[in-house]
Amino acid sequence: MNKRRLRAILFVMVFFSSLIYVFNSGSEVHAVSMNSEISVINDYSSRYNYSFLNDDQKKAYDELEEKFVNSCYSSYDSKWYLNTVTLTIFDMSYETVDEVAKAFNYDHYYIYWMYTYCYSTGKAVVIKVAPNPRYNMYTENDIQNQYKEICTATVDVLKVLSEYATDEQKAYYIYKWITENASYAYDENGNPSEIPIDHSMYGNIVNKTSVCEGFAEAFSYLCTACGIENAVVTGDAVRANGDREGHAWNIVKLNGKYYLVDTTWDEAVAPEKFSYAFKALNDDNFNKTHDPNRYYNQPGEEERSTKDIDIKSVSTTLNYNFRSEIHISLKPEDSKIKVYNNGVTALVDTNLSIG
Repeated sequence: MNKRRLRAILFVMVFFSSLIYVFNSGSEVHAVSMNSEISVINDYSSRYNYSFLNDDQKKAYDELEEKFVNSCYSSYDSKWYLNTVTLTIFDMSYETVDEVAKAFNYDHYYIYWMYTYCYSTGKAVVIKVAPNPRYNMYTENDIQNQYKEICTATVDVLKVLSEYATDEQKAYYIYKWITENASYAYDENGNPSEIPIDHSMYGNIVNKTSVCEGFAEAFSYLCTACGIENAVVTGDAVRANGDREGHAWNIVKLNGKYYLVDTTWDEAVAPEKFSYAFKALNDDNFNKTHDPNRYYNQPGEEERSTKDIDIKSVSTTLNYNFRSEIHISLKPEDSKIKVYNNGVTALVDTNLSIG
């Protein structure tokens, strides 16, 4: 495996009593468990902001990512560690390096306990990936337990998603599940909660209450786990009276085109009344009410959607358009199989029961 392209852990799921840790290395997703190894090959790249960097910036990003995974995740004991990673760059301007740091931070947004930024030493620019100060009240063990709880809470969701045949079906199901699973987090005065964990996907998925950041992180996390290219977008929500407040939503790629989604604003809304699900990039209402910050990268013209996804049509297919069911029972230790997007296609060095 090319470690320079190694991505952060995407998700952990229980699979026939084995914990399987899955992470992305460019176009390859690799999973390791205590008694099996699964390689999942995808023809996509979920590194949305990475794709907008130039070659030198991508090289720096790749090097940073290799350091990040090697330092902050242990494949030996399958745990996250709150270590700090730095990358010193001598031949780029601060502005150029800052673009790398921002891209890395947004591409790993759902890893809420870490934060990426850069600073100048005068002779060089340093990118640092460090524990997010917003969550400094949690120990390393706390974060490890939170991530396990997230994985446990999404196992059944991922099992359902694995049966759907199209990315549209998967994305719609994720959208619907998030809007039904969690409610918006308010404080005692009816204002958005300022409790740190309410700004994370842990708050959204496990505690079932969060502000917009948690909704956006949860959508990004589950889409990424399914191989659906997406990104978290941050900026301002713009009210009818012109008032603004910080907000987060998502952009997602389906059938070669990008669409806008806002699970927060459809929270507790019946699916047939969704107003912010899979809207075209030129949707007037969405763009009037959502103003992204200056770090947002607009997709190229050929990838911009001009027509909304017909979610009513997609929703009617959820009950019958499943993949063929495949049951796999891992028997020996150290078994290995390969899994592709459309199901199991090859078995390697293993003794599996498939039915």
